[in-house]
Amino acid sequence: MRGGWRWAIVASALCMSACVSSGESVVGRSAVERPAWVDGNVEDEPQSFVWVVFKKADIFRLDLGIKQAQVAAVAAAPKLLRDRVLNDLYVKAEKILGAQLFAEAKSSIDSIWNEIPVLRDSPDATPAKTYHEEIQREGASGVRVSYDVYVLLSILRHDYELQMMEAMKQMLESKNVSLVKVGQQLQKEFSPE
Repeated sequence: MRGGWRWAIVASALCMSACVSSGESVVGRSAVERPAWVDGNVEDEPQSFVWVVFKKADIFRLDLGIKQAQVAAVAAAPKLLRDRVLNDLYVKAEKILGAQLFAEAKSSIDSIWNEIPVLRDSPDATPAKTYHEEIQREGASGVRVSYDVYVLLSILRHDYELQMMEAMKQMLESKNVSLVKVGQQLQKEFSPE
């Protein structure tokens, strides 16, 4: 047990270091309450658009940072749209198949998804709202203040549906019975009557 106190000191030092480096607090914000859309909870999505959220962290000049975040959000729209469609595919597949079958089919969904090409043209994306938080972060070199900016992008629903229908087509052609079942349900939802 000799030397045990050394390990206690090292463990305490590591714990204190981790606590300091992860010390982060919101000291200001652009709205009284954090909007639900910042966390992806968008309930008032219009018929002609889908919403996606982009975050740019560690901005030091807010005025310039908001503009940069909006430009970066539009540039990231193809990836954000793909992420949104894949997430919606997961939700729909789990609802259709149930948790256990979805867990078994998830890797097959991922394989199909990786074969679907990215839209050739960048989706029509427009910044709809912005929100920012002033963040105080404690690190080894002391306290620093920066901003995290969130941009709510509206993307034409048509672009969303193109990606979803491509996934549906791939699922219908699959040999996996679970994927065919999901594809059939998507076909009912996205095909014109």
